[in-house]
Amino acid sequence: MSYFDFLEELGIVNPNTSSLQGCIEEYIHGIPCGDRLRTGLLFEEDENYDELQQDKYQNEFIFKLLQFISLGGSLNQWEQSITEYIESVKDLYKDLVSVAKDETTNEVRPMSHVFKITGLDSTNGVEFPSEAAHPQNFTYVIVDPLKWHVTVFQNKWTSSW
Repeated sequence: MSYFDFLEELGIVNPNTSSLQGCIEEYIHGIPCGDRLRTGLLFEEDENYDELQQDKYQNEFIFKLLQFISLGGSLNQWEQSITEYIESVKDLYKDLVSVAKDETTNEVRPMSHVFKITGLDSTNGVEFPSEAAHPQNFTYVIVDPLKWHVTVFQNKWTSSW
């Protein structure tokens, strides 16, 4: 997918092999970060962190799916190739988001509306979707105006230990 070409430009992915560039493994938020993708997404001192936190990426649902898939869960087995992540993201995106041809431009574009749901209870300070702030805690509501469907996509990080 050409959308993710910026990962090669940032030096996160080797353009010849599609392999993720490795680095010394560190645990950040309980997630082992042994490649430049996970490190760039989580480690504030990484050279790519500021770039990956920009609105042009953070406001794109497909990027948030890549973040979810690549960071994984507490018992995740990570891949060395970006291709595996992109294929998973593409399949998940197709399941969650409806597309249609725009009649004015004849381009295929997403029709679904994606909303990130967060909340704070002022009485006891409990944040929704989870009590603890973690990059893998989220709730998205995807509204499909064509089929009149609503899909809830939610994840809560749970430590394996």
